[in-house]
Amino acid sequence: MAISDENRFFKFLWRVNAVLIAFFAVAGFLVASFVFYKIVSEVTRERSVRNVVNVSPQSIEQEKFELGHPDMVEGTDYIKIPLMRMQNYGDNYFSKSASSEANFLFFNIKDRSSRWLAPGNNQLIQSDFLVYDSVKNDAPFGKDHTPRKPLRFIYKVVEGDTDGDGRIKLNDKISVFTSGIDGSDYTRLVEAADKLLITRQTTDEQFMVMYNKDGQTQYQVFDLRDAKPVFEGKIDILAPAVNAAP
Repeated sequence: MAISDENRFFKFLWRVNAVLIAFFAVAGFLVASFVFYKIVSEVTRERSVRNVVNVSPQSIEQEKFELGHPDMVEGTDYIKIPLMRMQNYGDNYFSKSASSEANFLFFNIKDRSSRWLAPGNNQLIQSDFLVYDSVKNDAPFGKDHTPRKPLRFIYKVVEGDTDGDGRIKLNDKISVFTSGIDGSDYTRLVEAADKLLITRQTTDEQFMVMYNKDGQTQYQVFDLRDAKPVFEGKIDILAPAVNAAP
């Protein structure tokens, strides 16, 4: 009788072990499947990036242009609307979608005339800002407490793939352009700088661009009315002091 009871106990213990082994095997399989799913999803999911233009035609799956969010140009009858470049392209094991500003449409709400800022859509416009007839603390009113008048736009533009990686992006060389507040007279001020340091209105009549180019720090001062350069210069970077030999 004791032997029979002992056999029943071992059979019961074996069944419990079998159930536990099966449970942990199923749980392990589910955990491994979930981890595998997350890894595959992360590797193959579509990634969205901004301010990147793929210029390698063999990897572009789809490209289209569409108008973005319009902004009223203050003090004028013009609406400025960005032209957005939308791309889908393959990159190794996953797909990417990229968006960037390629141009601007200026639309006059009174006479319904319009013009494009740039003659083509091959550039990446990083940013833009207005300069005014008064620089007073960047406030909305000038020194005589009347509303400031916008004079022109300044644009930071990447014109091409300068490092040869098949993409136009923000760490390629960058240029500075200007235009009238209606998008006319689109003009390059600085071409292919390595890095922009300062792009700022400095007085009621002038604005300055400071940048690194050709291993030097350079700057130019422009007249706000006609965007003509009035001064330019270079800044010498002091080399580290070298201790004299004893």
